Amino acid sequence: MGRSPNCQVYVGDLTVSREHALVKRVDDHFVVEDLSSGNGTYVNEERVESHELNDSDEIRISNSVFRFVKRPIPQTKWVSMVTVDSSWDPEKYTFRDSRPSLPALVQVETDEHLRHDLAKAHRMLKTFYAVSAATSSILDPTTLFNKILDALFAIFTSAERGFILLKDEQEQLVPRVIRRRKGAGHQGGLSISQSIVNRVMEEGVSVITAASDASDDESIAEPSRMCAPLIVRGETLGLLHIEGRVGEPQFTQEDLDLLSGVAHQAAVVIHNASLHQRLMTRQRLERDLRLARQVQQSFLPSDLPQIAGYSFNHEYAPLYEVGGDFYDFLRLPSGQLAVLIGDISGKGISAALLMARLTSELRYYAISESTPHRVLARANEFLLKNAHDNMFATALYLVLDPTTHSITIANAGHIPAQLWRAATGKVEPLEDSTNMALGVLAETEYDQSVVKLNLGDRILLSTDGVIEATNQEHEEFGQARLTEIIGASEASDLCSEVLHAVRHFSGEMSSNIDDITLVSLSRNK
Repeated sequence: MGRSPNCQVYVGDLTVSREHALVKRVDDHFVVEDLSSGNGTYVNEERVESHELNDSDEIRISNSVFRFVKRPIPQTKWVSMVTVDSSWDPEKYTFRDSRPSLPALVQVETDEHLRHDLAKAHRMLKTFYAVSAATSSILDPTTLFNKILDALFAIFTSAERGFILLKDEQEQLVPRVIRRRKGAGHQGGLSISQSIVNRVMEEGVSVITAASDASDDESIAEPSRMCAPLIVRGETLGLLHIEGRVGEPQFTQEDLDLLSGVAHQAAVVIHNASLHQRLMTRQRLERDLRLARQVQQSFLPSDLPQIAGYSFNHEYAPLYEVGGDFYDFLRLPSGQLAVLIGDISGKGISAALLMARLTSELRYYAISESTPHRVLARANEFLLKNAHDNMFATALYLVLDPTTHSITIANAGHIPAQLWRAATGKVEPLEDSTNMALGVLAETEYDQSVVKLNLGDRILLSTDGVIEATNQEHEEFGQARLTEIIGASEASDLCSEVLHAVRHFSGEMSSNIDDITLVSLSRNK
C-alpha cells in the first residue's frame, strides 16, 4: 500500500509514502506492517509498527481508510491498482487471502466502479502533476499564491473566485491573495462563514457548502463553496477557499476530494517557500550584522599607542556581533594621552549605534576640553538631548601625562579602575572620582582625581561584563577573583588572562555573558 505505481494498492495522496504499509498473511491470520512511513500507519486510530488484523479493523494511512473484512469472497474480477481517497466506501473493498503473490489486493465489485475510480485517479494525478509543475520552483510567496489559484481555476472551470488565508505571527488568519477568474486584487472583499473557518482550522477537515448552507435567507442566490485546510506535519497553516458562479452546478464531493489533495500539496510548497523566506531574511540579517560589526570596529582604535616607558593592551569581546561597550586611545594636542572606556545600556544594534555616535562626540570633547571632568559633563549633555528609550552610558576617562607619570581620572558611573602597586603587590580601586552615569541627570557635576604612577605599576579598566559573569551555579565572577588575577598576571598578558579566566569560570554559560572590554596600561620605565 503506497504512492508508488508498483504498489498493489495505489493511494494518490502526496502525504502517503511511496511504500507506506504492507498487509501480508502469516499462517492463518493477516498482519499489517508500517514500512518506515513518514506519517505512520494506524489501526483503529492507534499508530502501529506491526499489528495482527481482526475482522472490521480500520487501517488508516494519511487520509485514506480501509476496513479489513474476514468473510468469504465471491468470484469477481480482480485488479492490482486503484486510487484511494476519502470518498470511497470501505464496505466495497476487502483483502483477499488466497493469492500469495498479491497479499493485499482490492476487490472492486463492478467494471463501472473500476472505470469511474480509474478516471478519478487519472484526473487527480494529472491535477497534482500540473500543480507541482506550476509551483515547485517558485519561492516568492505572492507569485506562488497566484500560481496556486491559477491552477485551481484551470481545474474547476465553474470557479469564479478563490483566496488563500494564512496564520500570521499572532495566530490570526490573514488574506494573502484574493483572486477572481479574470484579474487579481481584492475584488468584492472577503466573505466566508466563521463557522466554516472554525471547523476547517480546528478539525482539519475540508468543507463543501451549497446555497442553503451559506445563507440564512434561502431567497438570496449564493454560489457553491469549498474550503480545505493547508496542513503540514500536523500544523494547520491556513486554508484554501474556492467559490463557484451563482447559478452554476454545485461543487461535488469528488471536487472537494480533489481540492483537499491540492491543498495538501500546496501546503508543502507554501511551507517550503516560508522556510526559504525565513532563511533569506536570516542571511540578510547576518550579513547586515557582519557589516555592522565592521563599521563598529572602525570606531575603535586599530593600533595601540606608543609612548616611551609605557605599555598598553586591550581585549574586546561583544556578546553579539555588535555591542554597547567601547574604548579609545586619544593623543591630545598637549602631548598627553587620553584613555576612554565605557558601556551603553542595552545590547545589540541600538546600543552599537549610540556607541558610535557617543565615541565620535567624546573625541571632539577630548580635543576641545582640557580636563576629564569637563569632557564627561559635555558627554552627559549630549546624551540627555539625543538618547532615546531611557538609554544611558557609563564611562571612565583618564589622561596620562608621561612627563610627570601621573593620571587624571573622572568616572561617570563606571566600574572603578584597578591600580596594582608594584611596591606592595596590592590592588587599589580608584573610587574617589566616581559620579552619576551619562544621560541620567542634567547639570551633573563630575569630579576628577590625580594619581601618581610608580615604576612597575599598572592599571586595568574593564566593563561590568567581567565581574557580573556567572557560572552554572549562578555565582558571579566578582571583584575578588579579578583582584587576584591582576596581581598574578604579567602586564603584557593582563587583559587576555582576565578574559580567559572569565570564560573558564562561566563554562557552558560563557555564551550568555555580557559584553566584555578590557584596557590596561603599565609603567615599565
